[in-house]
Amino acid sequence: MENNCIYCSKDKNLEKLMIEICTLEYSTLYLFKDQKHLGRCVLAYKYHATELFEIPYDNYQLYMKELRFVANKLKELFNCDKINYAIYGDLVNHVHFHIVPKYRDDIQWGEPFSDKINPIFLENDNFKEIKNLILKKITT
Repeated sequence: MENNCIYCSKDKNLEKLMIEICTLEYSTLYLFKDQKHLGRCVLAYKYHATELFEIPYDNYQLYMKELRFVANKLKELFNCDKINYAIYGDLVNHVHFHIVPKYRDDIQWGEPFSDKINPIFLENDNFKEIKNLILKKITT
């Protein structure tokens, strides 16, 4: 655990960006508050690592298995045309993947998703409904 890491400390900076959906064995799944890409989630590695190669190999394989599982469930749930994956870490140096459902006739199709366009924040009830749909899909 690293004290200045939002994924380790689970502080208010994390809460401003996303809400926890559930904890898996090697990761934690979050729903991103900006839902311009409906179903956008973040899957953060459960332990602090800044690079993929820092994760012990057995844990890495299991984390990737969880990533694959979650992405498949999101594709089924949201019936998207493609899942985009992003892993950066310049500003938030904890291994995490953005899992972004994309739709052929929607924003940013054919280009990387970006936070540089205006965010879409759902009403609280709608946001909770999306969270609960994902949780149910992941846990059943």
